[in-house]
Amino acid sequence: MGKFMNADDIIQINDITHEDVIVPEWNNGTVRVIGLSAAQAQEYLEQILEVGEDGSVRKKRTHTIMTDLLIRALADENNKPLFTADNQKALQTLDSKSSQAIRRLFQIAQRLSGLGQQSRLDQLKNSKGTTDADSHSA
Repeated sequence: MGKFMNADDIIQINDITHEDVIVPEWNNGTVRVIGLSAAQAQEYLEQILEVGEDGSVRKKRTHTIMTDLLIRALADENNKPLFTADNQKALQTLDSKSSQAIRRLFQIAQRLSGLGQQSRLDQLKNSKGTTDADSHSA
């Protein structure tokens, strides 16, 4: 077992991972894909999914699901975002790019952000109505 961490230990750790990806469709250029922070992932999930009062999950928006994630996950070599989430021009630009390239980058962004299908549903359900009393261990 590793060392027990305190708050300062956790705050100081840079735990956001990234992957530099060569995109053949874009003249073999390299793009950095960064995993989202917990807050960014939650914002993204709330934008595309909603949880009903009965706990059912439904998609609110599906037509830009891949590009919405990539706008948050693409960065330069210094990890600075290439786009902002409210940048409609960026959304339109990415929507016009190769589906194969976008899908590949989207899958990498999902993996780095822990946003696989089951992860998305679990995160969204846990964000609705979870209290400290609900999160105890035996």
